[in-house]
Formats: sequence, C-alpha cells, structure tokens
Amino acid sequence: MKRLLSLLVLVLAFSSCEEDVKFNNPSVQGIKDNEMWRAVDYKATLQANGGLIVTGYTNFETLILKTSNITPGTYELGAGTANSATYSFTADGTEVNYSTGVNATGQITIENYDTASGTFTGQFKFKAKKLGNAVAGDSIVTYQKGVFYHIPVTAQ
Repeated sequence: MKRLLSLLVLVLAFSSCEEDVKFNNPSVQGIKDNEMWRAVDYKATLQANGGLIVTGYTNFETLILKTSNITPGTYELGAGTANSATYSFTADGTEVNYSTGVNATGQITIENYDTASGTFTGQFKFKAKKLGNAVAGDSIVTYQKGVFYHIPVTAQ
C-alpha cells in the first residue's frame, strides 16, 4: 500500500510539471506607464525616403516608431525632427492618440539592421502627449525600456 501511495504521489508530482517556455523572437515590447506591454503583431517598413517605421499592435493599441534613416544610431524625438513615436488606443468607439513633438521627448536607437535575415533590432523610450480633446486617457503616455527585436522588414 505504501508503494502504491508513493507511486501515486510521484506520478502527480511529475504530471503537474509543464514546460511553458515562450520566446520573444521577434518582439516589440516595453514598460508602458509602469506596466509591461507586449505587441501581439509587428512589422518594420522601409520608406522610399530612406526611413524606417516599426509598428507594434495589440487588440486595441498601436505603437508606431519612425526614424529618418536606417543607419544604426540614436534618433532623438521631439519638435522639429522627422523622428517620432505615436501610440493610439481604440475601443468601444473611443480613440485616444498620443504623439511625440512639442514638449514630448524620447529616442529610438537602431542597434542592428541584419540584411541577411532582413530584420531590425533596437531600443526606444519616450513621453508622448495626448492629441485632440478626447476625454478618455491620461494626458501623457510613457514608454521605458522599449525593445524591438528581429522585426522582419517589408518595403513600402
């Protein structure tokens, strides 16, 4: 009886163990307003003018990062620059949009453009102000420790 009970305990112990490994390759993610945010879909687009657009999507949110060039380096965000970050939230007929520009700051860093695999890797952080008169949403959205990793490229 003791053997049967021991065997049953072992079977239950091993059957409850599960390997639930999730790889974030590729990925667009960051800390949005002090909470983890991860896109469920993403893409990188090369613009005809030589710029890059990285887009991350969730069911209700869209994050768009734009740089004026694809050369690895840091691109400052704010007023008077072609580089920008925008965030929008749409649900139940309400749309709230945020953008870097006047009184908004941040940067996008392109770390690597792997031409062999056609992917971009980099980092981003920014504070964007709410656009328009939408009642919903905070006045500022903040992204910290943002990463886009091995995002596949398409030409525009």
